[in-house]
Amino acid sequence: MKPVAMLCACVLLAPLLLGNPNVQVDSGGVPATGTVGKSYSGKVSASKGTTPYLFSLVSGILPTGLSLSSGGDITGTPTTVGIFSFTIG
Repeated sequence: MKPVAMLCACVLLAPLLLGNPNVQVDSGGVPATGTVGKSYSGKVSASKGTTPYLFSLVSGILPTGLSLSSGGDITGTPTTVGIFSFTIG
């Protein structure tokens, strides 16, 4: 059995809300766990407010091997076991 990389996504609403008071952010597309050595894919999305929505890592770190696109996609192959806490804004 391969170790599991645990992910904890915390979506920071403040940067999006400053210019978009009606924006709704959804991190439901981000799986809570991934497996070391196996492809991972998740998505943070937003609706309402003014587009385009651009996402970035505000604090914390993603597991080694994963990256976040400005469109909210978290993809890659995790190479590290652990619990990771990060904020996306």
